[in-house]
Amino acid sequence: MKQALAQVHDVIEHTWPANSTRSHGGWTLREGLGGGKRVSATTLHGFLETANINSAENDMRAFGQTPIFMIREGEEELDRILATEGYEITEPSNIYTVPIEKLLHKKPPPLSIFEIWEPLQI
Repeated sequence: MKQALAQVHDVIEHTWPANSTRSHGGWTLREGLGGGKRVSATTLHGFLETANINSAENDMRAFGQTPIFMIREGEEELDRILATEGYEITEPSNIYTVPIEKLLHKKPPPLSIFEIWEPLQI
């Protein structure tokens, strides 16, 4: 399941990217430019022991953003530390995965999908 979630995070990162990203002090910092909380959230990419939360907060403020962190599976310790610093969960995401084969077991009903180019004008 962890590998599937890592793939989901990678796909999201490429299909709805931040304006810019940079790595600094064990963090991946995202400049979202108003694109939403996920594209503005900082994530841990190093070891928690060496990551400096205050430094990450300052970097996010330098982008003109309110500090926000994305906590991913396996980062419960970071979640606990941020809670002691006064951070709260704001918009949790539920990510569901399923093998593609389970979605392809039925053919769509006739006239529900058209495989044509150029777009059909009705």
